[in-house]
Amino acid sequence: MLDSGSQSHFITETCVQRLRLSRTQTHTSIQGISNVNTATHHSVSVQLRSRHTDWHTKLDCAVLSNITGMTSVTKLDISSWKIPNDIKLADEQFHHPRDIDLLIGAHLFYEMSRPGRRTRPGNFPVLQETVLGWTLAGRTPATTTSDTAQHTFLLREDSRLECNLNRFWEVEQVEQSTMTAEQKSCEEHFLTHTTQQPDGRFMVKLPTKMDPTQLGASRLSAERRLHTIERRLERDPDLKVQYHNFMKEYEELGHMEPATPQEGKGTCYYLPHHPVFKEMSSTTRTRVVFDGGAKTSKGLSLNDILQVGATVQQDLYSIVLRFRTHQVCFTADIAKMYRQIVVHPQDRDLQRILWRYSSEEPVQEYRLTTVTYGTSSAPFLATRCLKKLADDNKQHHPRADQVLLSGTSTLEDAINMQKEISSLLQTAGFTLRKWASNHSTFLDTIPRELQETQTTLSLDNEDGVTTLGLLWNPKRDQLQVKSNLTHMQAMNSTASTKRKVLAITASIFDPLGLLSPAVIAYKMFLQKLWQDKLQWDELLPIHLQQEWNQLQQTIPKLSHIRINRKVI
Repeated sequence: MLDSGSQSHFITETCVQRLRLSRTQTHTSIQGISNVNTATHHSVSVQLRSRHTDWHTKLDCAVLSNITGMTSVTKLDISSWKIPNDIKLADEQFHHPRDIDLLIGAHLFYEMSRPGRRTRPGNFPVLQETVLGWTLAGRTPATTTSDTAQHTFLLREDSRLECNLNRFWEVEQVEQSTMTAEQKSCEEHFLTHTTQQPDGRFMVKLPTKMDPTQLGASRLSAERRLHTIERRLERDPDLKVQYHNFMKEYEELGHMEPATPQEGKGTCYYLPHHPVFKEMSSTTRTRVVFDGGAKTSKGLSLNDILQVGATVQQDLYSIVLRFRTHQVCFTADIAKMYRQIVVHPQDRDLQRILWRYSSEEPVQEYRLTTVTYGTSSAPFLATRCLKKLADDNKQHHPRADQVLLSGTSTLEDAINMQKEISSLLQTAGFTLRKWASNHSTFLDTIPRELQETQTTLSLDNEDGVTTLGLLWNPKRDQLQVKSNLTHMQAMNSTASTKRKVLAITASIFDPLGLLSPAVIAYKMFLQKLWQDKLQWDELLPIHLQQEWNQLQQTIPKLSHIRINRKVI
């Protein structure tokens, strides 16, 4: 079944068993018509191939015990339909009642559609051409009576909400360091293919887990996204200037190079791009991000074929905890860290983009020459290069791995450590900037243009939006929490649902447990919602709404809390 209203693909338990597919544990919440909710706990990968064309793709499907009832409801008399003989139907037995084993959602619905369409006057269905063959949809003579069951589908996946919920409950758990088979393979690939150029910069190859030739076509989709961005930029002149400046700098620094279609003898993948905004940044508040998750004509993306790799750096909890023990502490940021690492020329066709500075110009092709933000392997490649640099120079620079947050017991040692780390990183093209410290004399040794200008720094290195984030004020040498929920928003007592409550509560970021007295109250309130068996979008009862209003009003007040960084 093809369903343009579903955000996910689904397969029945019976079909999974019949095909003997291996499962992956994946919890997904699903919402349908009239806010009817259900959930799946497993997913499978399915290879789908057309019987009539050479089209094929890979689907990631959530597993359900049952998708819907039999379709059609009754056997259809198609003798008067006059279906043309010159077409190949996707299902020649469509008029017999049969179970639905696979539902293909909107992600592939339009990609599978073809221009062919045939209609017939009267109460007859529409014939629509697809890559699977011709399908039928619409009214039929046998299904127009009032007592005939009607099937309507609109499925929404709430996996992002579930991920937030899991993160909320699991943030205090200690992560296991055991690497998976894929992570081990990614590590071996890095060690085998990573080199340093004569100028010291690292050159890496993209760690793929599938043959890139399986990707499919992506240029048309990328060009559509480019036209969408161009229309947006025309409506926002300020954004247009910032976007163009970013791309111009990208090109001037050699981080992207012109390419022609003839150069791509092998497989090419085109990355769509869009702007993101980071208000906390003291340098580039608007930057361009490339979408490595964009699907091709075969339903795969670049990120689907890349190995993610293991987490190289220590967990934030350990880093911040150690940070609170130093007498003199400092932090710094590597300027354009990803873009200081060169991607091997053989892999650059997998990082193609489309761009032009004016809609009157022809669309130009470029290849990104460095590790690209937005690809799934980028975090591993960048941090692994830093670790390799530290490991290779550990004998002469034993403290080179302490870059994000660090410190020492004396001012003199801190200054020496800053010089040691800076000089070593510079040999590989990494420039440290945005220096901040709780000691003014330490900062006097650093050029002002390399110093941080923000008064408070975020210690949450994730780019996701959080209701509460951990901040450090170097001048006061205090930690505090940042609330994105304003007092006016908290005072807004409009009716809430379990979904709205969770959206606020699950985004609390508290790695050190500094907010535990407040967070426990929110967790206990969530338990009440589950105990009352409320649906996701069901309005809270009056007594729970009143209790939530009181809790919600305390969130902005948490940003006034100040806690001394130094604890030992």
